[in-house]
Amino acid sequence: METKKSYLERVNKKDCFVIAEAGVNHNGSLRIAKQLVDSAVECGVDAIKFQTYNTDRLVHNSDKAQYYMLRDLELQHNEFRQLKKYCDDKNILFLSTPHTDASVDFLNKIVPIFKIGSGDLNNFPMLEQIAKKEKPIILSTGMATMNEIEEAVDTIRRYNNDLVLLHCVTMYPCPRQYTNLRMMKVLHDKFDCPVGFSSHSTNIDIPLTAVLLGASVIEVHFTLNKKMKGPDHKASLNPKELKELVTRIKIEDFPLLDYAIMGSNIKRLTEEEERLSKIVRKSIYSFVNIPENTKITNKMLIIKRPGIGIPPKGIYTIIGKTTKHFIRKNTLIKMSDVK
Repeated sequence: METKKSYLERVNKKDCFVIAEAGVNHNGSLRIAKQLVDSAVECGVDAIKFQTYNTDRLVHNSDKAQYYMLRDLELQHNEFRQLKKYCDDKNILFLSTPHTDASVDFLNKIVPIFKIGSGDLNNFPMLEQIAKKEKPIILSTGMATMNEIEEAVDTIRRYNNDLVLLHCVTMYPCPRQYTNLRMMKVLHDKFDCPVGFSSHSTNIDIPLTAVLLGASVIEVHFTLNKKMKGPDHKASLNPKELKELVTRIKIEDFPLLDYAIMGSNIKRLTEEEERLSKIVRKSIYSFVNIPENTKITNKMLIIKRPGIGIPPKGIYTIIGKTTKHFIRKNTLIKMSDVK
C-alpha cells in the first residue's frame, strides 16, 4: 500500500494522483460501498475516498432536511474497518474525509493521508487536530477567500508542512464558466506547495486540463450510476467516464486549452458557494447543559453544521468566558450568551 514517503515522492515529482471520491454515493450500504471499490480498482485510480461522520455530532437537528439525509447515508466505524480491509485486499488506497473530531481520531488509525473538505477549511480546531497527527494533508479550498485559505494554511503549518492544496469550486455540478483553473498556479505560487483540483464537473476535459496545467492530485466524484437516489450521484462520473479519465491521464491525451475554464487569478466566491457555505460550514453549539455563571470549557462546546452562528475559530474566544444565563444542550452559542 502507499506509504507517506512514497505518496509525497509521487506528488513532489508531479505524477498525478487520482482520487475517486465515492463520498456518500454508497447510499448507506456497505455492499454498494464495496461495489464502488471494485469499480474504482477496475478504473485504475490510486485511491477511493469516503466520508466519515456521526450525524448527531455533524449537523444540528434544526436543519431537518440535511440531518435526516445524512443520517440515512451514514456508515458506522465497524463498516469503515471492513472497507479499509477490503481496499487493502484489492490493493487500492482507502481514504475518508472526517467531518467531526471523533472521526479524525478514528480515521487516524486506518488512513495514511488526511483529506479535509472545503466545509472545514475555517474549522481551526479540526485543522489543528489533524495537523498534529503528522500525516500528509490534502485540503480543498471551495467557498473560501484567499484570506481564509491563508489562515487555514498558517494554522496547519504550525504543526505540519506536508500539505497539498486543491483548487475547488463548491457547486454540484460546477458550470464551466466558474471553473477558474488559473487558481491552481496562484495557490502554488503563494503557498509554495503541491496543488491539485477537486472537480465537481461531469466533463472529464476539465480535470484533464487541470492535469495539463500541473495538478499533482485530481479528485473526482464517482458513482456506479448517476440515476441512483442521493445528493451527489448526478454530479459524479460513472465508471466509463472515470476509466476514460484515468486512461487519458496515463497516456497524456489532453484536450486543447479552453479559455472559458481558465478564469482569472482572482479567488471569487460564486453566489451558490455563498449559499452552500451556510449549510456545510459549521458554528459553535453547546454540547451539554451549561448553568448560569459557569466558566466555559472546551468540553462544554461542539462544532457542527449549519454555519449560521459564530464560526469555529471563535471557540478560542468563547472558552474561558462566563455564561450570563442557563444554556440548554445543543443550542447555538451567541456572544450575547457570555460575559
